[in-house]
Formats: sequence, structure tokens, C-alpha cells
Amino acid sequence: MSYWTKPANYNKQIVRELSIDKIVIDVCKTYNVSLEDIQSRKQAQRYVRPRHVLSYILFRKLFLTQREASDIIKRNKSNIEHSSRAIEDAMFAEYETREIIESILSRNDYFRYKPKNIRERGKHKYK
Repeated sequence: MSYWTKPANYNKQIVRELSIDKIVIDVCKTYNVSLEDIQSRKQAQRYVRPRHVLSYILFRKLFLTQREASDIIKRNKSNIEHSSRAIEDAMFAEYETREIIESILSRNDYFRYKPKNIRERGKHKYK
């Protein structure tokens, strides 16, 4: 790796981390809960739905691994898979859930480029 490619990769990593932080804040504002509430063990529906939405976005849309998403949400990695499946089912059944997730995704610049297939996962274009 040359001197000139290393800063470019570093800048992409910073942009990705900023977009993750932006999405976490956006989900918290949308559902009017704090990050501490999402990361807590509370089982009220008020906290469970934003936790599931956040795990869906991180795992299915940002293509984070289960381990990376579970570190952000402070849950077991198997819960990430379950949460994302629950939200996919809810998006199919409930129009309101789909609208909320689409509005969160549309407010973030990270999702302007959508990878066409799995091989393009790590090759996002930043503007």
C-alpha cells in the first residue's frame, strides 16, 4: 500500500463511522428515546422497536457483521439476526414501519449509493 492510498482508506473509515453515528442518533430522535435506553435491558415496546429498527439498518442496510452491530447495540449477536428478521416481517405487514425506516434511510447520505450485489459491499462511494 502506498502513502497516498492509506489516507484515502482512512478517510473512508471516518466517513463510515460518522454515518453510523448519524443513523444511531436519527433512530433515537425518531422514536424519542436515548441511546442508553436502546442499549439497556428494558423490554418495553417503546424501547424494543427502535432497537430492532437500528439492528435492521446496521445489519441489513449498512452490511455490518453481527459482531459489529452487537457491539453498538450492546446485545448478543444472535439477537441482531432475530431483530432484523422481525423488522422485515413488520415492514411486510405494517406500512407505518416501512415508512419510518425509509424516512430514516433517506435522511442519511450514506444510502445514495446502493451496492448491486454482495461483492460490492465494501466499495461504497463517498461524496
